[in-house]
Amino acid sequence: MNNKLSTLIHDVLSQATKGIVKIKPQDYGFWIYFPRFYSKIEGKNSAKTNGKYPILDIPDFKLFVNKIENYLNFARKFYKDDKDYFNLNDNEFDKKLFLDLIVNATNIDFAMIYDYIDERTNMLKNPLSSDEKLIGELNGFQIYRKITKNRSNIESPYCYNIYIKDSENSFLLPSILFGFGKDKATIMGIQNFGKIKDNPLSKKLDRYFRKLNKNVPEDDIISQVSPNALAALTFFIKDLKENDIKNIKTASFHPVRYHASKVSLLNKNNKENIKKLNQDQHNMTEKFLYTILRYAYHFDNCNINFNNITQEFSIKLEDKNATEKDNIIYSLNKAIFEQNKDFEIEK
Repeated sequence: MNNKLSTLIHDVLSQATKGIVKIKPQDYGFWIYFPRFYSKIEGKNSAKTNGKYPILDIPDFKLFVNKIENYLNFARKFYKDDKDYFNLNDNEFDKKLFLDLIVNATNIDFAMIYDYIDERTNMLKNPLSSDEKLIGELNGFQIYRKITKNRSNIESPYCYNIYIKDSENSFLLPSILFGFGKDKATIMGIQNFGKIKDNPLSKKLDRYFRKLNKNVPEDDIISQVSPNALAALTFFIKDLKENDIKNIKTASFHPVRYHASKVSLLNKNNKENIKKLNQDQHNMTEKFLYTILRYAYHFDNCNINFNNITQEFSIKLEDKNATEKDNIIYSLNKAIFEQNKDFEIEK
């Protein structure tokens, strides 16, 4: 067992029990984070638990350290720019990478931590191209995909961005947070990171995507979704299918991440941003899951199941074509080219 890494892990877990973890940059002070969770190492709790915060269950600490060591071997390379960005030495960089890994876990991940670490490790093994690529056409406009690598503190390793362009302007759809594990894609969320540019193309497409609501029951929760987010998800899933990736799962609520963000804002007495945090969390959970259900409503060639224990959807894409109804979503689906296979995942 790596004794140096073991000491680092114990340090982070001990600090997290109290709700404050400090990362020391090389030039000044500390980066201060506010995750709060307990740990249970080989049957022994790190502190008296109260049911308010999640418990990280580690049945075999040596195995846990070995898996973290393997994860860090890939994470150091994948997130190498973060080391300079946060100005960290080797030890503090490892500490931040480990902390970010745990903070982005769900409750079920805390109970099945080895599977979670393995899945996250797989997501970093085969870096994806960041080149902007033409992948389709819609109503005479070109559809470009650009995949960007996220910082280590973001929920997912990658961001899938769709730009729709004419000769002068571009329109950016909400981004898909995702990663490729073994034999499947995992969607962590759909977020609108950038403000929509006010130009003739954006106005035209914004009006066009509102037609996605045609013939959708207004009293059903599936009507409570962003048309632009649904469009982004449709393009993403079709792109996956064209790359022979037909198994998808969704991530659920990240309690440690949410708590850390909320405490940070409370300490700054920033009530306005707390309101925004709660709205973002609503979009990342309820509205995100509604968007998944809405996609399944339109496409009967996908089998969708919800696991009540893990609070996750699993989606299996079938080879047959969907039964089309009177809705533009099928035009979006057909807009992606059929010959753009350039994703590789371990089967």
